[in-house]
Amino acid sequence: PQDVPPLIAVLAEPLSCIAHGWQRLQPLDGQEQVLILGAGIVGLLWAWVFRHHGFRHICISEPKAQRRKRASHLGFQTITPEQLSSSATSKNGEYDILVDCSGQPEAIATALRWIRPLGKVLFFGVCPQGKKIPIEPYQIFKKELTLLGSVINPFTMTIAIEWLTHLPFSPDELGMEVFPLADYQKALQVASSGQATKVVFTPEEGK
Repeated sequence: PQDVPPLIAVLAEPLSCIAHGWQRLQPLDGQEQVLILGAGIVGLLWAWVFRHHGFRHICISEPKAQRRKRASHLGFQTITPEQLSSSATSKNGEYDILVDCSGQPEAIATALRWIRPLGKVLFFGVCPQGKKIPIEPYQIFKKELTLLGSVINPFTMTIAIEWLTHLPFSPDELGMEVFPLADYQKALQVASSGQATKVVFTPEEGK
């Protein structure tokens, strides 16, 4: 759409992947308590998608203070992994939906304890191939949990583009930074450090 600025339009691809994950999680009624692991660009977009669809109980677990601050500024509740791990309420679970956007096996293993009976777990972040997490099958049986995977964006780009027209955040609010293509090394360092949630390149004119 003409009214979607280019720096927001670049989010269409990650949003289209989220749209597929969203479809995998259905059915949902909007009353579920949601826990998202990771406050990078994907975690923030996931939190917004839930809120866009009427969910009001959304919490993001994130170890980096700068990312928690950004998520809080956008109106989302945040928690540290240490708080998540040490809470006394984890025995009975507190969340109905867990969406992993971290790709960190240790974080997923800790968060699994927080899922209530009949809860759903979506493995969305890309864990390193070969890594494993301990799972107690009895708990999946006892709680009747649903474990889901989601990859790529089959036939969901049109959904993502429609969502973009409603996204209320600016690139700055989302932690995005723009670099000329010649500064790609600096940009990759900024991205890997977590200083920016997403880096975007602009080609120089005439090159």
